[in-house]
Amino acid sequence: ESGDELTWASGNKGFKLAMSEAKVEDYPTVQYADGKVGKCVKLETRLTGKFGEMVKMPIAAGNLFIGSFDMLNTINNPLNATRFGTTFYNKPLRLTGYYKYKAGDKFFENGGYTSRKDMFNIYAIFYDGVKNENGTIKDVTLDGNLPNVNYEHANMVALALVSNPHTTNEWEFFDIPFDYKRYGKRIDETKLANGDYKISIIFASSKDGAIFEGAPGSTLLIDEVELIYE
Repeated sequence: ESGDELTWASGNKGFKLAMSEAKVEDYPTVQYADGKVGKCVKLETRLTGKFGEMVKMPIAAGNLFIGSFDMLNTINNPLNATRFGTTFYNKPLRLTGYYKYKAGDKFFENGGYTSRKDMFNIYAIFYDGVKNENGTIKDVTLDGNLPNVNYEHANMVALALVSNPHTTNEWEFFDIPFDYKRYGKRIDETKLANGDYKISIIFASSKDGAIFEGAPGSTLLIDEVELIYE
């Protein structure tokens, strides 16, 4: 145990911009009393009111991720606002935890409600946080665009993606392995020791919430998350 802390972030700051009068418990990402053990986190897709409609961001999915939220990009480039990743010196193997999920009644997309069903997303990424451009080393941070390109990126090393996500009223255990075969890369031990690799874990109450598609009221509860590494 190296004592490293993984810092969690959410898009709550972006929601506050649109809904400054909202009560704390009405935010998309909140602590919730009724967990599997003690408290848990509750992610709920919310409408963002008149301001949200005006800036073409009518909903805000509840999201929680390791990384940071960049307020400067919130309106101009919201997918870039969620900055995934923190330095990690170990090889991640599995992500485990418990979830409950209920989908909202009406799915919002393209300015109206449709019969589409909402679904949550749970995934973790391990990637090379640097790139060498003609001898210049540059920092790489992956962001909310990743799911929209099917998690493909030149710097990706491994992906852990929840399989068979579904609605459930009971706490459901998940145990998802990091898939290294998908990207066909080996971990460079020197780079690992050097702190070149980054990890992020991402939870969202609407899997397409980043492109403002989802059902208001979709609720994902998450508890007892564990990252297993060697």
